[in-house]
Parts: sequence; C-alpha cells; structure tokens
Amino acid sequence: MNHRALFVGLLFLAGLLLTGCGGGQGGSSSSSSSSSSSSSSSSSSSSSASSSSSSSSSSSSSSSSSGVTGLTLQENSAGLCSFNGVVDNRHDGFTGAGFIDSANTLGADIVWAVYAERADSLVVELRYANGGTETRTASLSVDNSGPAASMSFAPTAGWTDWRSESAYINLRQGNNLVRLTAGTAAGLANIDSIYFAANGLKPGDCPVAASGPLFPAPGATGVNPDVRLRITFDNRPAIQSGVVQIYDNTTNELVDSINVAGDTDTIGYSGQSSARTLKVKPAVVLDKTISISPHTGRLAYGKTYRVVIGNGVFSGSVNGSTYTGASGNQWTFTTKSAGPSGTTVTVDDDGPADFSSLQGALNYVMRSVAKDTPAQINVRNGIYPELLFLRDKNNLRVMGESRDNTIIRASNGNQTNSGTRARALWLIQQSDLLSLENFTIHNNAPRGTEGQAETIYYDHSARLIAKNMAFISEQDTLLLSGYSWFYNSLIAGNVDFIWGTAKVALFENSEIRSLGDSASPNSDNGGYVLQARVSSASDPGFIFLNSTFTRAAGPAGNSIGNGKTYLARTGNGNPPQYFDSFAFINCKMDVHINSAGFRTENGKVQNPSRGTATNGYREYGTTNLSGSPVNLGSRVGAYILNANEVNQYYSSRSRIFSSYNNGQGWNPQP
Repeated sequence: MNHRALFVGLLFLAGLLLTGCGGGQGGSSSSSSSSSSSSSSSSSSSSSASSSSSSSSSSSSSSSSSGVTGLTLQENSAGLCSFNGVVDNRHDGFTGAGFIDSANTLGADIVWAVYAERADSLVVELRYANGGTETRTASLSVDNSGPAASMSFAPTAGWTDWRSESAYINLRQGNNLVRLTAGTAAGLANIDSIYFAANGLKPGDCPVAASGPLFPAPGATGVNPDVRLRITFDNRPAIQSGVVQIYDNTTNELVDSINVAGDTDTIGYSGQSSARTLKVKPAVVLDKTISISPHTGRLAYGKTYRVVIGNGVFSGSVNGSTYTGASGNQWTFTTKSAGPSGTTVTVDDDGPADFSSLQGALNYVMRSVAKDTPAQINVRNGIYPELLFLRDKNNLRVMGESRDNTIIRASNGNQTNSGTRARALWLIQQSDLLSLENFTIHNNAPRGTEGQAETIYYDHSARLIAKNMAFISEQDTLLLSGYSWFYNSLIAGNVDFIWGTAKVALFENSEIRSLGDSASPNSDNGGYVLQARVSSASDPGFIFLNSTFTRAAGPAGNSIGNGKTYLARTGNGNPPQYFDSFAFINCKMDVHINSAGFRTENGKVQNPSRGTATNGYREYGTTNLSGSPVNLGSRVGAYILNANEVNQYYSSRSRIFSSYNNGQGWNPQP
C-alpha cells in the first residue's frame, strides 16, 4: 500500500524544481515537449492532496443546456485524494493551477472523492493531453467495485493540445471514491480535470494517510473510527508492557486504554446481543511496524482524538532516536463526520475507504443492511491483523483485491480462547450464502503452544462459498457445518485441518497442502488431512473433486516425509457417534500420502467399516502428480467407485448438492 501525505502545494513546488519532469511524453527527452518518463524519479512516492482545501476555491460547478449542474475537480481541489506523480504547469492550455503528470508506471492512479445526494448513473469527462505517440489506456472504477470503465487516451497534437475522453460510471448515495488507474507502463496521460455530469454532487471525504512514522498522521482528518494505529520504527521493534491511551481531545475524556501485552475485546457492533468476547493481542509487530487496535466501538465519527503512549511501552528507534512514546498533542487525529450508506463498502488499511478494518465493514452490514438484502465488501491489499465475527447476515460477498496480497492474519488458538466458537479467527453464524473471494485468511497460532486454531468456523446449516481463497493454519484450519463449496482455493495445515459436521463440503479444483508440524520441528510427520464427523448416513460429507494434494515445509521449516500423511482419521470412539463420510474423485496426490489412506487408531472405530457408493470412505481415479494411476488396493475401509457411480452421484455440483433444503438442491457457479 502507498502512504501518501505530501500536500499538493509541496508537490507543485517539487514539480517546478525537478528538471525535465513534465509532460508524459513516453521516451522523448526533448526539452520542447517535456518527457513524462523523466518524472519517473517521483514515481517511488505518492502524493496526497490536502482535504482541508476550501471547496469555494478548489471545485466548480457548471450548468449545461440540459439543466445538469456538474462538478469539476482539479489538481488543487477538495475531493482530490491522492495521485502517483507531480503537479506541473509547464504546458499551456490547462485550467486551474496546473495538471497532474503521473508516474511512468503500470497502475499509477489518481483518486477523487465525490459525495452524491442520491445514487446515479452518469457521464464522467476527463480533460487530458497526450503528446506521445501511443494511446495510454486506463480503467475508471468506483470504490474498486463492480466493472471498471475502460478508457483510452489517444495521442493529441502535442502536450498543449487538450482534449476530452468520457466514460459512464455509477455513483452510490453518499461518499464515492473514483479511481483512474493506468493500464500501461507509460502511466496516464496528463490529466487537467475531471467533470461529473450530474446534479447533487460535491467534493467527498478523503482520509489523510501517514507521512513519517505515525499513522494516522498527526493532525490527520477524515480518519475512519475503526482505524488501527501504527508506528513505524527503523528496525523491527518489540512490544514490552503498559497501555496506549486515547483521549477525546475536546473534552479530555479517556475513551480507550489498550493493554499492549494482552487485553479483552468484544467483536461485533455496539449493542449486538451475541457478539464475541475474546482475549486479544491488540498490539502486533508487522516487520518494522507496530499495529495497535483500539477496542471495538470506542472511537466515533466527528471526533478529535489524542494518543498517549508512555516511555517503555514499545522498544526500538524512530529516525535514529530511541522511541520514548507520545505525549501532549504530539499525536492527534480527527475522524470522519459520518459513515457510509448503501450496500457496497470498501476496506483499506491505509488508504481512502469506507472502513479501515474488515470487522468495521462487517459491523456495518450486520447493523445497517437488512438481513436478506445483498451486500458487498471490497477489501484492498494489505495485512489486516484482526479477529472476525459475522452473524445474521445473508447474501454477503466479501471480495479481496488479490489472494496473495489481501491477508487477514491473526493468532488465535485453543490455549488463548478455548472452545471451537472462541478459538477460530472468524466465527460465522446464521449467515446463508456468504461468499468469500480472492483473499487469504491466516491463523498463525503455533500448534505447539495453541493447539487447534481454525481460520473459520462456519457454524450454520446453510451455504458457504469460497472462490480463489487461501485458508492457512496448522491444526483444524477449516471447521464446517451445513453446505460449503470451495473452488480454486488453497487449504493448508497439518492435523485434522479439514473437519466438522458438514452435510456436504465440496472442494473442487483446489490445492490441499499438508505442512510440516511446528510442534515437532525435528520430525517429518505429516499428520492428517481430514476428520469427518458427519451426523447422518444420508449426507455425502466431504468431497474432493479434481483437487491436488501437496506438501510443503511448515512454520518451523521442517518438511514431510514420503508416506507420512494420512487422508483421514476418525473422531469416533466405540460405539461410534459420527459417520466417516468423504470421497476423493479424480484427485492428484503426492507421495507423502500414505497408501492406507485412512489411519486406524487404538480405541477408535471407522464408521462405516467399509464405504458404499454414497457413504463412508470412497475413492476414484486417484493419480500421482505426474498423472499415473495410484494403486488403491491398500486403502483401509475404502469403497472404490466405478465410472457409472461417479457419473450418477458426483458428475456435477447440482448432483453433489442435491440434498440441500430437503431435495430442492443447490448449483453454485464460478
């Protein structure tokens, strides 16, 4: 994530002082038509516009013959949140004080904030110049959600020849973040202004990102109340003991006291009857940064806060000096005046967004969006160290910006919070058709000290979807009830890392990765993939279709030996209480999978002792990673399916999920 904090005026001065930095004329070094590529020296930093600019001098309205009063935002506007590049004024014909000359990089962007009195579909017009020889493409999106509009900035007659390019966008009621993102390595064309052709618009609310070691930056405005405080040190710091205090700077009231060594918090929205109360680690070290989470709901909209940290709470150095804390008015910030509205919201840990945490967004949709009304949360790249809770919200889609770079990571295990509903990173209850897409959930609790540590516990009889996801822990990574579909996803762990009472849990086109056990760092044991506790003989249980079983080193660096991982073991005593129902169909398996498949343990009973076509242990078409068939003759208690049975029961999602809702069925789609 980029940290943007230079005011436009400073950037404007920097642009004047930089030699040969204007123009956006990819590749040319001619001084008469200044090259944008020469501004690449500024591409390693991003600029942040001051959100305190007065709207009377920084934005304008105009009326067309059709009676539409539009909003124009320029390089010095309130509502211009951030951009990669510099403000320049060396090519005539621009309006306002100059234009934005973007950095020469793919993904260079400009972000504007627009407040709409009502939801609207409208034309957006960008005034630009492109004195280069090639078209510069870009995408125009709103809150990084929904389909982005494609834009093409064709070459103009020169850097002083300004033209317009238009696109359609949809604004929701309330605050909108509009992002123009370069689609080529040459960056964007020079952008003079953006015009929104609709009534009822005004500059929106831009958070101000950190400059230097503190986030939010001292004096920042437009901060989300669910912000995590951050201090960046010269090297990796350490958390000692003591408290971080947050005061209302107007009344001097203490609103929060955070015990950095360990605290308790209630996860959920204020007044929620069934919220989670857990032991938490509110301060965590992320490389050179300490991230501090205030207690849920302590900060409010429209307030100015002061942060006080005593000497010795954290150890390390900042800007070459020993860190001694924060006192007086060294660290103050002001929250946004109001929260979002609508059914789609964004999350960004350090950039313009509706919320700074995923739980903040979950609290919003649980409290403010009707249970069955579809809602969407878009989470931008970042590491989010938080425990999560969702209850009583159906039809919710949580979409990450990218699986590898949007990461929910926290440590929570059975020693810290005992019991299945307490130890999971994310507890999900009474929520049907929850769709998780394109991000990672990582419970990094060490198995040797914490034991069981789920990433999610889907504690409901309804439906869960996970597409292009990664779930990483060690013991008990996934705990599932009801019906779930995992598609193109990674599930990693080492001991019973997929388990539960699921009626049907389908893992399709996914990677099931066994990790070395950190509790036994000198061992090459591989543990167990699955422990099924299916309650009825008529439920198909856990089904793995066209998936790949792999191995990798664990958190302690130890790998897994050949034949050291079992596909499953039972949780049943004698007499059995559950059914060991699972199937592996057309899967590839590395040689770490033991030829027996099922592990028989003293005092434990496999139920049924031998599977059938629809119940118990079933397998078909297993190969090694090279595609050669695996001999299934040694599988313990397995029923080897034939092609007709596979076609009858497992050839489609609709057949696999046919039992849902008393036979109504379910057919989820990619």
